[in-house]
Amino acid sequence: MFLLSRFLKVILLVLCSISSNLLFAQDDPPEIIRFKGYLESEIDSTKKVGLYNDLAWEYSLSNYDSSLKYTNKAIQLSNTIGDDYWKAVSLEMMALLKEISGQVEEAAQLYIEVIGLREKIGGGGLETTYNNLGILFKEQENYQKSFEYFRKSYDIELKNKNSEGIAGSLINMAISFSHTGEADSSFALLKKALAITKENNLGYITSSAYLGLSGYYMQKNQLDSALYFCKQIIDADSEQTETESFITALINASDIYIKREKYPLALEHLNKVESVLKKLNNLAFINKFYASKAKVLAALGKYPEAYLYLTKFAASRDSLISKESISILHDLEKKYETEKKERQIIELQLSGAKSRNQRDVFILMVCFVVLGIIFLFILLRSKSKTNAIISTSLAEKETLLKEIHHRVKNNLQIISSLLNLQSRYISDKAAKQAINEGKSRVKAMALIHQKLYQKDNITGIEMEDYSRNLVESLFASYGINHKQITFVSDINNLRLDVDTAIPLGLILNELVTNVLKYAFEGSKGELFIQLIKDKDNLKLTVKDNGKGFTKSDNVEEGYGIRLINSLSRKLKATVLVDSSAGTTYILTIEKFKLV
Repeated sequence: MFLLSRFLKVILLVLCSISSNLLFAQDDPPEIIRFKGYLESEIDSTKKVGLYNDLAWEYSLSNYDSSLKYTNKAIQLSNTIGDDYWKAVSLEMMALLKEISGQVEEAAQLYIEVIGLREKIGGGGLETTYNNLGILFKEQENYQKSFEYFRKSYDIELKNKNSEGIAGSLINMAISFSHTGEADSSFALLKKALAITKENNLGYITSSAYLGLSGYYMQKNQLDSALYFCKQIIDADSEQTETESFITALINASDIYIKREKYPLALEHLNKVESVLKKLNNLAFINKFYASKAKVLAALGKYPEAYLYLTKFAASRDSLISKESISILHDLEKKYETEKKERQIIELQLSGAKSRNQRDVFILMVCFVVLGIIFLFILLRSKSKTNAIISTSLAEKETLLKEIHHRVKNNLQIISSLLNLQSRYISDKAAKQAINEGKSRVKAMALIHQKLYQKDNITGIEMEDYSRNLVESLFASYGINHKQITFVSDINNLRLDVDTAIPLGLILNELVTNVLKYAFEGSKGELFIQLIKDKDNLKLTVKDNGKGFTKSDNVEEGYGIRLINSLSRKLKATVLVDSSAGTTYILTIEKFKLV
């Protein structure tokens, strides 16, 4: 699901009635024309800043360039008059525009600056900034951190008894829950938010609640219910086709039609989206649109057009917010918290200085500290220069290596997408199965490179996290839910180097695939995976309680088993197979490296 509507408080300054709408472009909606009318006759600088922000907000939904123009005017005027409140509002508007255009680092810096300004003037508006920071962390897929900020916003809105803000925060917390596997908690919050929006006639937030419910039912694969909530938004917003909720509903509806193989209907909805994407200037929408349209066009046999949109998708994805920006957000947040604590310490020291003697002692201590720092600086200056050069070089190499892993992952995903497109038009079952198995192997390798560029340690893979993600991906690929096959694991938190993780990941991919394809044949069962360090060896166990196999099944002749044996030799692993009760594979690995 996409980002839901933001709940930015905008003060609407109604000063007088201007009847001459002919002074402005006829393409502007009435609300913008009205604000421009007020601005034409307003002489008070403070009220002008408010009107600039109102126009920036209205234009942000349809005309990015105009919104940016009025935001810059608001920032300049608020600096001129020295009004911290309007400076905070104007900078937050600029942060929103930076975020929309994918400039996440600049957006994060502005939000941190806004928090300081809002605390300086008494905390007014902090609920808005917390909400927007939560959204920024959500876009980075850091859902635990996003929930913390949404919760801060919710607590303030609840204290202020603001129904609009309460409903919006509930929806945002629900989205965080939906991405952390807490679907029931997400559903409960969405229902609570929907009741508040209907009771208070909050139309656009109602659309956001509908989007959340649509996403919940899509996760549950209840497509009729998901489509119902999409249509609620599309029908209600049919005259406002440039809103985020309307476009999101269209894209979600097209995804449902794709799943049902109703490709003409999916294409019809996507064509409605394409005409307004450029006006919104939202990279996330554009990226999702390209991917969906490539699928639909390929399914309709329009391969040249499908390939064009697939390449656009690959290019636009590289322009989206990089996962490395997560660390930037944390650094900025820590920097702000440190500065805040330092201010508090200084205030306590000053308030505790009740006598001249205490001040003299404090000054003397400071002098000693300064002299000590100068002495240490002289001793370490030459060494620090060398260290700085080394640190800079290491940082550059680490960034380059992360980028290499990022590009490798992207290229592997493009290969997977092309295999997926090709498999749709192969009628031979054996050939189609071979392509699908090849696709899952490519995904297993792509997941390793994805984990490498997302983490601070770019030389090792955390196998517990990787194994769980790989199994969930395979469950989704074969359309299997956890009610049908229960997944149980005992995986040590081991960090393995790339040369160990890639063959081990491919082996795990093959073993789990065999379980999902052959072990149960539609019946319920259990899959157990164990990865532990046993003395000087690494031990991998994959076990199911399915039907097992016999010698007549010729399992040793399959390509997957041959691949497992080949990779096992590379890891100097012994393979033990037991099919007396289900099937159990135990690999004892001698050649591995922990990092």
